[in-house]
Amino acid sequence: MRKGPIVDLDPARAHRLVEIMSPFDQALWNRILRGPLPSVPDLIPLDRIPSFQLTVEAAIAVDGNPLEGVRPRDVQTHLVQSGASALMVVDFPDAPFVLAAIPSEFSGVFHLVSTVPVTDGRWKRVERRISTSSTVASCYLNEADFTAAGDALTEFGDVEVSRVTARDSTDWSSLSRGWQRSPFGRLSHRDVLRYLDEVNASVRTMTLSVKDRLHIHLRRLAGTTYYSGDRAPFARVLDVISAAAARRRELLIGRERRISVPASAPIAVTLPTPRFSDASATGDLLTELSRIQNSGIAVLHRNPYLHVVFTDYLDGSNFDLFVTEANVIEIHPGFRASVGAIARLADRLAERFAAVSTVESGVADTVTLDDLTVAL
Repeated sequence: MRKGPIVDLDPARAHRLVEIMSPFDQALWNRILRGPLPSVPDLIPLDRIPSFQLTVEAAIAVDGNPLEGVRPRDVQTHLVQSGASALMVVDFPDAPFVLAAIPSEFSGVFHLVSTVPVTDGRWKRVERRISTSSTVASCYLNEADFTAAGDALTEFGDVEVSRVTARDSTDWSSLSRGWQRSPFGRLSHRDVLRYLDEVNASVRTMTLSVKDRLHIHLRRLAGTTYYSGDRAPFARVLDVISAAAARRRELLIGRERRISVPASAPIAVTLPTPRFSDASATGDLLTELSRIQNSGIAVLHRNPYLHVVFTDYLDGSNFDLFVTEANVIEIHPGFRASVGAIARLADRLAERFAAVSTVESGVADTVTLDDLTVAL
């Protein structure tokens, strides 16, 4: 994270910089100046701009405006608020861009919105600032959330997957697979998730389409990129993401231990296969923990179970990590455990070890009505 004071743009200069922004950034900035935004789908242009795309990521805020928690230092910015809020970021040598925070229907859950692609260095810097914040956190989707997003789209037509990326749960290598359209269409989201389960892989991203109604890229890090299509199906996907972020916010907030108060249940990062069957195998976990920047670990017990104390030096948060089951990493927050620190640790482990879910220990992941019907 860059150090130094926050540098505010002079409003007059901010007004002049609007002229060199992309047409969409100009429209977004001026729209927020006029008043509250109804919702993210209302940002989609009706005239179908050919190169238009919308990058959206769910953000969990402890309180207040999430843009205050990710606002860069030593980079000129200008913040405006009107229900939603927008941050103009002047991060030379790149062009100025707008990052908006639009409230969802759930308290403390926002959608961060921009036309900057996720592969752009400017968006990468936004993600890095989220990853080092104590008051803002990202949301890592569970595999059940991918199922729910696809199921929600079936109302609008057959759901097809053109490409998926995943992580092999046996050697943690990356997997990328695409499908060409056949006379019978492409595989559905459920077909692809079953395929990944058969090859012991955990989904990371999925490119979905519903005929000509919607074309999006769904990411594990609680985000989606809109490429084309109608507002209604896109809104349904955002509903699923918002609900997942709300559940994650409930999981993260208020986890610190308190004197004379029973400790809350630990957070369980569950792997698809039993990876930590002995002391040698848990060495992979210790190696990964030691690679996390601005942190320290102390191993208290290694065999037959693993007990590690993890300290986040960014804000002093501390945790006890236990491995007593070969496919579960339990995170027990200490007397200081910020939302940002819990998210950093849980998301890092879920990403590295291809976890299928991150939930409170003893709580089953969300299932759909279709899951229950199939079980019968």
